[in-house]
Amino acid sequence: MLDEEAIVGDEAHIAARSPGGPRYGECTPDMVDRYDNFILLCKVDHKKVDDQPRHYTTARLRQSKSEHEAWVEHALGKTPSAIRFHLNNDHTSLSAKRNPRIDLDLPNRVFSVRFGQSAQRFSIPDAYDILVSDMKQIFETAEAVTGVESQHWWGFHHNRRAERDRFTTSRFSLTYAGDLEFGDCYVEWLSDSEGYQRGNGYRGDGSEDTLGGIITDQQMNSISYDLANNEEYAISDGYSLIGDWYIRVLQDEDVDVLVQARISALWTKPRRWTAVPLTE
Repeated sequence: MLDEEAIVGDEAHIAARSPGGPRYGECTPDMVDRYDNFILLCKVDHKKVDDQPRHYTTARLRQSKSEHEAWVEHALGKTPSAIRFHLNNDHTSLSAKRNPRIDLDLPNRVFSVRFGQSAQRFSIPDAYDILVSDMKQIFETAEAVTGVESQHWWGFHHNRRAERDRFTTSRFSLTYAGDLEFGDCYVEWLSDSEGYQRGNGYRGDGSEDTLGGIITDQQMNSISYDLANNEEYAISDGYSLIGDWYIRVLQDEDVDVLVQARISALWTKPRRWTAVPLTE
């Protein structure tokens, strides 16, 4: 009788599930056991990552995971069809199916829809500008190819460091995420088919939504810049951002298309300051 296979890697939470664990609280409870909050480590690195949370921050671990996934996909020439996790010591199983993905190449005016082991490429006619609102046609194309629902959320993945400047989005990917729940705290960005940023703001700090009204570039090649600006505003206002941006397209009664983007967040400042009398 042969021995069972030895498991030499650890499936680790990036932000701990339990209070007091490394990076605990940097992930919303509904996201803690999702694929985005897991990272595969050797036992030595797992020990270092848990013992040195100030060096191995949530942002650093997510970036390392993203870069390694990109390297593996390039090396294999394909995306693995499934990933399996064993959570903690109770061996609870979580199957994380690799979801449909859209890869956009804006300079060459093409996008591909990947599903399982297959991929189909599509071109965007030269006569048309590529607008943020064109997400609608792209998601509907993905729905026709894969059968997933076009109005659901898609994870936005973009390597800003690979661009020629901070204003440009030339290539990015969208991974199907389904019907996500963001909890009570998130940062939101909205853009309509006329090129207006119809709202940007926050929810979850104990107050009503704060929404702005500024004009934004309706070209899709500026989308990462728009999201980065919202990140800066949110962080300066006291929010800690968690994970990636997610995007979906909705029908709106006032405009034809409404593109909505959200990222989970935590409120890091007191709700209001209080005057305390001085005593001599």
